[in-house]
Amino acid sequence: QKYWADNQVSCTVTFDPETEGKEIKNALNYFQYQLKGISFLPKLPAGAYPQMPYEAITEEQYEEILSQIEFLDFGSKSDQNPERLNPPDLYCDTGNCEIAK
Repeated sequence: QKYWADNQVSCTVTFDPETEGKEIKNALNYFQYQLKGISFLPKLPAGAYPQMPYEAITEEQYEEILSQIEFLDFGSKSDQNPERLNPPDLYCDTGNCEIAK
């Protein structure tokens, strides 16, 4: 990032390992003082790892996932699940989160 920010701005860059992989070193060197957090995700037919941020799915899979999502109506008083409206405080350390009581 070129200008100041008070948080860890990050970016995920997808790249073709065959045509762009060799240029990553040069790009990082060129932009080294403008980057705070960056990840590289290779474009591979089967994906680089399970549950990638960009994962091809069928329309049927999309509809199945969509059917499992609960939509919230923030203008309605009928959705008064206290757990959703007031989530508990979490105290996280080394990958573990303790719920405050």
